[in-house]
Amino acid sequence: MTAPTLPGLAPDTPTPIPADTPPTPGTRAARMALPMSRQVLKEMAAEYGVCLHPVTLRRTDLHTGHTEVIDLPCGSTRDDKCPPCAQRALRLRRTQIREGWHRIDEPAPAPTPATDAQRELILLRAHLEFARDDAARNSQPDQVADVDDAIREV
Repeated sequence: MTAPTLPGLAPDTPTPIPADTPPTPGTRAARMALPMSRQVLKEMAAEYGVCLHPVTLRRTDLHTGHTEVIDLPCGSTRDDKCPPCAQRALRLRRTQIREGWHRIDEPAPAPTPATDAQRELILLRAHLEFARDDAARNSQPDQVADVDDAIREV
């Protein structure tokens, strides 16, 4: 007598494993299902804005002879090479444009005081501001009020 078989399957065919069954621990399939530690490390570095391809330099102090290894950011401006460095370069470039580094001509300098009297008033105000800060630092509110009045007059 032979063992009963399921219809449609040959008697020597192994039973199919459902797709949602986890692989047996310790097997190659189980290791491949785990995230790659290098990929996880890259994702974490990109999330925190750390360079993915740092340049390693060795620095030697000539007086003591002490040598140390320093990792510097790669400075890439391409997002497909190193996203954190590219974002840092983009922010820097935006700041430079906002501050006018891209201009060909220099902006006009600030006006200079026209007369000696104006220069003396600016110097007097600077001394009064210094005296006010000193009085506020030394907790002398009566002197602060007096200096404020003098500043308003100037």
